Amino acid sequence: MKQSDLIALIGLPSNDPKLIAFFEKYQLGKIPKTITTNQGTKSVLYKPLNLSFWFKYDIKNERFQPPVSPTGDNYKFLPYLKSVMFNHVDDTVKTPDPKPKDFWDLIPHPRESYQKVADLMGQPAEKMDTQTTFQMTIGADTLLTVQYNQDNKGTLKSSTWVSIIEQSEIVSAVFFDPKYQQEDFPFKRRAYSAIIKWLYNKGWLLLQEQEYGQQLNSEAALLDFIGMKLKGHLWANQIADIKYLRSFLYTICSNRSIRDKHGNKISFYIRDIVLECMGKKNEFDILYKGPFEHIDLFLNELIFDDQIYEKIAANLTARYEIFNLLQA
Repeated sequence: MKQSDLIALIGLPSNDPKLIAFFEKYQLGKIPKTITTNQGTKSVLYKPLNLSFWFKYDIKNERFQPPVSPTGDNYKFLPYLKSVMFNHVDDTVKTPDPKPKDFWDLIPHPRESYQKVADLMGQPAEKMDTQTTFQMTIGADTLLTVQYNQDNKGTLKSSTWVSIIEQSEIVSAVFFDPKYQQEDFPFKRRAYSAIIKWLYNKGWLLLQEQEYGQQLNSEAALLDFIGMKLKGHLWANQIADIKYLRSFLYTICSNRSIRDKHGNKISFYIRDIVLECMGKKNEFDILYKGPFEHIDLFLNELIFDDQIYEKIAANLTARYEIFNLLQA
């Protein structure tokens, strides 16, 4: 078994004959047939060579989207081999990695060959006082990582893994898919759509020039646009690289407040922004003390019209300016 053999398996679904045959040949363990939404990931540990195999069904990479539910129940999904840890336990002098040296056919043995690894992989992707990380892209969407750490006694340890490159998710696809109607999803679908409408009108979505100019004046038109042009989700790589914009979007999609220089809390949560624009914030705060089902019903019945979208857009612009000032 070689390092390159394992890298060649990355991205294969758990039912792929090549993957199954490889696991059987080396008796690596049982491959998971499905993964549920509650589980998210599953791993297979092979102790004799200090390897672990990590399977995931919802990989934030367009090649693996949307997730596949073999039975159509949208609960059990087909997993893919998302990553392999070449050192499940860090390689140190006291706990040396058990692999034979000829396993390392792509890069040298990391702990024994720091300089060789550095020469091969180039400048560190990240360097801190006691930690140095090297990364190398293999193919279109696979990333090999070697990480060195030094403890307070000066002992060097290394960890190496290969993984599918994933994008950072801002808004999940489940909120834009009408088949999901849990709790306050209808409200969140409209609120997140309003954020995307704001980004679209600002020209901050990474689209072709001809894709701008559409009239997104209804919920149906917005959802169609999100499904067709954004593939049903909002990821960081779909947003223009504008200072603090991605941080702002992460913040407004989570229930967060930030204090200004006077110590006053400012809410950036999109739910609060929408409620303020609709003049419903005080009513909601009173209702919030009661049963949650009443809260969800209240939010889901709120109507988003052109005037509300305009108010939300103006509020988002103002909040973004405040956010930028607070980051400075």
